This record gives sequence, C-alpha cells and structure tokens, in this order.
Amino acid sequence: MSPLEAAVTEYIEKHKTEMYSLLAKLVSFDTQNFSSYGREKECAEYIATLYEELGLETDLFSPASLPNIKEHPDFLDGRSAEDRPNVVGVYRAEDESGRVMLAAHTDTMPVGDPEKWTMPPFGGEIKDGRMFGLGIGDNKFGLATSYYALKAVIDSGIPLRRSVVLCAYSDEEYGGGNGALAAALKYPCDVIVNTDGGNYEIWMVAPGGSVYEIKLKSVEPVNSSEKIIEALYKVKTRLNEFARRRKEEMHNNKWFGGTDMEKGAYRIMEFKVGDAGSNLDTGKLGFVFYTDKDKEAIEKELQEIEADLRTEFEKAGIETEGFVPTTRFFHYMEADENDPAITLMRDLASDAIGYPVKMAGAALSDLSLFLKYGSKSSFNIGIAGDFGRYGGAHQPDEYVELHELLAYTKTLARFIVKWCT
Repeated sequence: MSPLEAAVTEYIEKHKTEMYSLLAKLVSFDTQNFSSYGREKECAEYIATLYEELGLETDLFSPASLPNIKEHPDFLDGRSAEDRPNVVGVYRAEDESGRVMLAAHTDTMPVGDPEKWTMPPFGGEIKDGRMFGLGIGDNKFGLATSYYALKAVIDSGIPLRRSVVLCAYSDEEYGGGNGALAAALKYPCDVIVNTDGGNYEIWMVAPGGSVYEIKLKSVEPVNSSEKIIEALYKVKTRLNEFARRRKEEMHNNKWFGGTDMEKGAYRIMEFKVGDAGSNLDTGKLGFVFYTDKDKEAIEKELQEIEADLRTEFEKAGIETEGFVPTTRFFHYMEADENDPAITLMRDLASDAIGYPVKMAGAALSDLSLFLKYGSKSSFNIGIAGDFGRYGGAHQPDEYVELHELLAYTKTLARFIVKWCT
C-alpha cells in the first residue's frame, strides 16, 4: 500500500464514527419510491449541502430538465421526474480525461408492513455490528461511502490529476431509471462506479428483463371469482415455457449460472382476483424475469402466448389488454472483465476485505443504463444483502455489516487515489 493510500485508509478509520452518523442521517430521510412519485427531494437537497461544504461544484437538477430527454427511448414517463432531483458534486481536476463517477441512488422501496420491522426503518440504529434502516443497503450506504471516500482524499491534502464526480440519482426502484439516464447523459465519465451492488461482489454484466402484468375482466357480471381464477391459471400455465427459457438462458450464461439470478429468472410477483368480495369479475397476474435476449425477442414470445390466450378468452367471455410492461425494459449489457478500472477495484476490494472478491452478473439495476449511455467501463460494487434473506435488500430490518461498510469505504478511497493521481 502506498503512503497516499495509507493516509486515506487511516483517515477513514479515524473518522468512521462520523461516517456512521452520516449514514444514519441519510437513513432518517423518507425517500420511499411509489413508482409514479417519490420522496427523494429533501434528501437530495441535504446531500447538495454536503457537496457544497466539501468544495465541490454542485448541481441539483431534475432529470426532466435535460433538453429532449422525454423523447429519449429509455426515458420512462409517468414518474414525476420534475419533482425527483438528482444532485451531482464535481471535484474538478486539470485533466478531464479518465474522470470517474461514484454513483448511488437516493430512493428506497416502501416500508411495507411496519409490524414486520423489529428495528426502526428510519432509525439507522447499530446492533451486533450491523446498522439497520430502510434502504441502507439499497443504496444509502453508497451515498455515505462515496462522499467519505472523496472527503478522505481532500482532507488528507492529496491533489488529484483526474476529476471525480459524486452522483446521487433518483428513481431507481420499480424499474425507474430516469435519474441514472440523466446523470449519464449530463455528466459523461470514462469510468462509472455504481454502488448499487450486493454481497461485496463486483457486478459487471447487466441482465436484461422487465416486469409485466396481464389484467383480465369478465364480459358478463359474476357472483364468484372462480371464472377469473381459472383464466389466470391458464395464463400461468402458458407462461411456464416462457419461464423455462429464461431460467435456461441464465443457467447457460457464465455470469449468472448457479446464482440467485438463475434461481429467480422468472418470478410471479402478483396473483390477485377481486377485492375482498367486490370486483369479482377482475384479476391480475404480474411477473418479473431476467434474460439475455433483446426487447423485440421477448415481445414476440409474449405476443404469441397472448394470441393463443385471446382465442380461449373470447370463447369464455373474458377481456384483456394483454401483457403490459410496468417498468422500462432493462438491456442486457456486458463490461469487459479485463477492464483496468474493474480489475483495479477487484484487487483493492479483495485486499480490504481479506478474501478474493467475486466477479458476477448484476441484479436488475441501472447498470444497464450506465453501460449503454454512460461508459463501457461501468460496473456495480456494493454490500447490500440478497433479496431473499433476512435483512437483505427490500426486506424488513434491512442492514449492512459495519466491517464491510468500513472495508468498502477504504476501497473507494484507495481507488480514487490510484486511478486519479
């Protein structure tokens, strides 16, 4: 480890309690994402003050403010982008080539059932070496660690040759993407480190995929849900082959085979009929999937299934608008596993945590947008827990391990030093 790297790691160790306090403060902001609107603004304004106090060129802006962005093929309408700002802080160096962005999203999933939380969702409390809070792993730790990594460099008096961009972007959950898209377009960088990752792994392949739903309605009034239930089961059965293909694709992909992405390559997210005794003539099935196919290929498969179902449903007196996407389509994208920024981060992260860090495929995230519209040298690295385990992303009692948080921050700071000096 070089003297400059040692200086920033010592700084972070000395100021770790302050960093934990900052993370708790960020958790205290209610930034829940409700798809069509979100509560990121107050938190973004607070982050802007942090960037200004650090001496960064600070820009608080709406993703919708970019010229012609609403005509962009990957801009998602109906998300209240005007009221969900991004905030960017730029450390400006003389050499603008090779500049790096450290990105994290401010929004979180909704709290859900408060009774399932044993720790306060907005508390940022520490217990047994863990800090708890809504969105702490997905992705508020990224806001705190990227800020403290750059702060360690600046406060240690280390001049940088390359510029660093800190970006807190909005609307990532529920397949949003407008915040990341606007950040990539307005602040082009040669390297983009998206902190929205998990398991202390480097994710350098973005899976394709989306969330779809199909709604059914009986043409004639009914006094039982049975008709719609039977129809929805037909939909579910017809989707079995679609599901098999998605799981086979992930199994045969070297970045996803044997991972949670293969296991969850197709998941039913909602199966609903009626509404507590009313609306017995309606039903809905929603599902998420991962793929390495493009949007056109997926739509062709779903259109074929839909055409067959329509013939049956017309005979049964059931109406449907077919399969409708409820999120943007995530593009399958790959970074080069031998990219120098990726291999540098892998080596530094491994050294900090004490074991070899795995290179893997990502969950559905805005990595696909950063790779497609930002830089081919884009990747995720983060410490969120798996979606399916206690305290993982999108789970009650969401938490991060403090020893991982500390190692991660030191890794980012050392990356800045080595990449930008």
